[in-house]
Amino acid sequence: MEANWFIALPFPPESLPREELQGLPAGTRAFEPADLHVTVTFLGAVGERCAREAWRALDIREALPLSATIGPRALFGSPRRPSALGLDLDPDTDDSALTGFIAEWRNELRTAAGLAPEQRPVRPHVTLGRPPRRTDAAWQRALAAWIDRPAAHAPATFERIALYTRAEPGDRRRFREVCSCPTP
Repeated sequence: MEANWFIALPFPPESLPREELQGLPAGTRAFEPADLHVTVTFLGAVGERCAREAWRALDIREALPLSATIGPRALFGSPRRPSALGLDLDPDTDDSALTGFIAEWRNELRTAAGLAPEQRPVRPHVTLGRPPRRTDAAWQRALAAWIDRPAAHAPATFERIALYTRAEPGDRRRFREVCSCPTP
């Protein structure tokens, strides 16, 4: 099976309040801090050549750094069976610099990779973890308590953008940075 590819802004781990990753409901498969990111565009299983075409189309000379505010906890996917738990970014504005950057670039990068435009609205967020494969009533209660806790509203500054794919087998991380700009 072909690996998925995406272009994202690495999330600065020092911006994330410590309790956010540690406070996920028990059984949630938490991401490593180095795996946290804000997706600019998801390319899917396009293969490395198409992913690199999208990467070459990117021009960020004036775009970075980008500032955002960490907002409330959020569920992604179906509300009854979420596929991810995370935090919305800049939730109180539709015209933030982060939202504008994603809106400006995501379909241009998808086109460069030979993909159709994305139709969903832009929703900047950082995924913190994935639910267990099987959930029970205890996990659902813990999820309800987690989602109801007050939001951090901490600032975050994004200074890099990277092309990602899945990590090598056996790696603790889920994703691997193939290239980034500026380089770390």
